[in-house]
Amino acid sequence: FSVSLNYTDNDLRRAFRRVMISASFAGMVAMFSPTLEYTLLTFSLVLFYVWMNAVVERYFPGNISLDGKPSPKFRLYTSIFHDGIIAGGLLVAILYFRANKLSQWLTDGWEGQHSDNNILLETLDAFALCVTIAFEIKDGLVDDFDLSLERVGIYIHHVATSGACLYILNCSYGKGYMLVNALQALMGSLIYCVWRLKKLNTIIYCVTMTLSNVLATTLMIQFFLLAKSKGELAVLFPLLCIPIGLVRQYPVMEVIVKNFSKNRSISKAH
Repeated sequence: FSVSLNYTDNDLRRAFRRVMISASFAGMVAMFSPTLEYTLLTFSLVLFYVWMNAVVERYFPGNISLDGKPSPKFRLYTSIFHDGIIAGGLLVAILYFRANKLSQWLTDGWEGQHSDNNILLETLDAFALCVTIAFEIKDGLVDDFDLSLERVGIYIHHVATSGACLYILNCSYGKGYMLVNALQALMGSLIYCVWRLKKLNTIIYCVTMTLSNVLATTLMIQFFLLAKSKGELAVLFPLLCIPIGLVRQYPVMEVIVKNFSKNRSISKAH
């Protein structure tokens, strides 16, 4: 009795890279997550997103061209599901339930109060962070590693995003500023994915993404000033946010530079 597995050396190398990347993320979560419950929730959500990827791939097979290279359609459609439906829904829900004490929530840390209402709201905040980390880990399991400009940017984005979410899970103040920052940034990522699918005007994309990054910078500064008012120099969160912002703004600047060069060439021709 024998079983033939038609795996090539390249397939095994790809699988090994995926496992190593995902294991690195998982190790970071296990090391810095404040509770075992959050760690287990994150890993459970990773499995959910891997399943979701398979479902989306079934309905949207094939590739699209990104920067002249084929890219699976499911990658963008799954991102739209996470950024738009999950993160967008969480942002609306959190702001709605926190509306009565929004200013206090923006500056507070994890309350740890034992009323049912507070426990529910704190769990919702934590879920938003765990589901975001899970989505980043999922990419390590389903995407192939390569050194193209877009993929390297995405790797930097994912590592910094996961680190920022873990930072928020452990923060003692400014949780609201940082959580709104994270969720609104995912709205910008949603705009990027829709634009990549050629379903959105380039000018609208550039304006909305830039506004999202401006808001992210404003919230980051508010957190930094809050920390300063408490006699602390909170540099880690800004250091994690800066590469995220640069990666997000790079395609906008690329569009602007290309259009400027194109218009300048046309002007010289005339």
